[in-house]
Amino acid sequence: CNMSIEAGARAGMIAPDETTFTYLVEGNRPFAPQGTALEEAMGRVEFSIALEAIMRVVSQANRYIEIVTPWKLAKDPAMAARLQGVLHVLAEVTRIVSLALEPFMPSVARAIWVQLGCGDAPRRLADAKRWPALPPGQRTGPHPVLFPRPETAPTPS
Repeated sequence: CNMSIEAGARAGMIAPDETTFTYLVEGNRPFAPQGTALEEAMGRVEFSIALEAIMRVVSQANRYIEIVTPWKLAKDPAMAARLQGVLHVLAEVTRIVSLALEPFMPSVARAIWVQLGCGDAPRRLADAKRWPALPPGQRTGPHPVLFPRPETAPTPS
């Protein structure tokens, strides 16, 4: 999801195309987060199950990326609107993941929120149920790497 923010940031905004807007607002959304697993697990204080539910959403987003291949869309100027739509879907998923991670990783959740351009807007888990919630044309914020790879020492030969 971090790559979606970066791509959206390069473009300066996240704006859905008509196809994606229809996908977001109507009917069958196989890659939109669904269900109440997170809410139920939190209510039962089963944090490991809640984190598994969050990771399922991240996995769904990864599958979506593999299916729509945004890197290919980016190479075709005729697909610019579609690419923006895909980035909007991924930004929405990232928004939901940020809200869901708040109790577990508040500093990471806050950094994601800032990357999405949401600034000081309140972060409430109940808002994760709204789809879509980011307005078309949402300006993204700075996008530093949230989970840098650890430096590894060279192996001796």
